[in-house]
Amino acid sequence: DVITYWNHGAEELYGWQRAQAIGGVCHDLLQTTFPAPLADIMDELARTNRWEGELIHTRSDGAKVVVASRWARQYDEAGRPTAILETNRDITERKLAQESVREVQAELAHMARITTMGEMAASIAHEVNQPLSGVVLNGNACLRWLGHDSPNLVEAREAVRGAAGGGFGQ
Repeated sequence: DVITYWNHGAEELYGWQRAQAIGGVCHDLLQTTFPAPLADIMDELARTNRWEGELIHTRSDGAKVVVASRWARQYDEAGRPTAILETNRDITERKLAQESVREVQAELAHMARITTMGEMAASIAHEVNQPLSGVVLNGNACLRWLGHDSPNLVEAREAVRGAAGGGFGQ
């Protein structure tokens, strides 16, 4: 894990100059956050000679950087492992954009649920108001027939029966 090569791209990405990085322990310098235990990653590297995944590193200014990291074992002429070549690509902006998309999708899903609830409430209100409006109409008709100088008891009785039955003229 000791850094033996540090290119200009690494200087720009992480903020440490070559002289500051060479000889340091990579994961200590970058305060690496791994997606799995480092021992598991090293086991995969030993089995397959490769590993790739996302890491979180810390720049010299303390800012976090998300990188797509690829590791490959390097061998000497005798076939003995001598080094790990690690290449990292900054994907911080992409990860931030993905998080923004997830937040917008969650907000849209919430709005869809609210809209559906509003539509259900309107439907329920319509179903409740439908029979109530019949009751009100029959009650008003009954009051009109009873309010005449000579009340029409037959029509008033029919209006009350209709309102009690939940419909017109029942």
